[in-house]
Amino acid sequence: AAERANAAAHAEAREVSAAVRELDAHIAGNYSAETQRSLLNVDDSLINYDLIEQLVAAILEGRTPLPEGMKSDADGAILVFLPGMAEIRSLQRQLEGSDRLR
Repeated sequence: AAERANAAAHAEAREVSAAVRELDAHIAGNYSAETQRSLLNVDDSLINYDLIEQLVAAILEGRTPLPEGMKSDADGAILVFLPGMAEIRSLQRQLEGSDRLR
């Protein structure tokens, strides 16, 4: 049983390694060297609330391109996915207190 579990773990590790190599190849072929360096410095375990605030402000101020067919005066919503309620509440407090969004 232990050998089967070990073999399964090794097979999963090989699949993950293959997926990472495929993603690396995709990034290398589709992004500039500067973007690739930036991606290496990203800690995806941290949420950059300031960046989200800046993006929301840019969208609301019309500084970002709109989806095809959408008019600049159209009503809409901005959907931000976060991992839990604590993070959602933190962002909500930051956006509600933002001078950029007043």
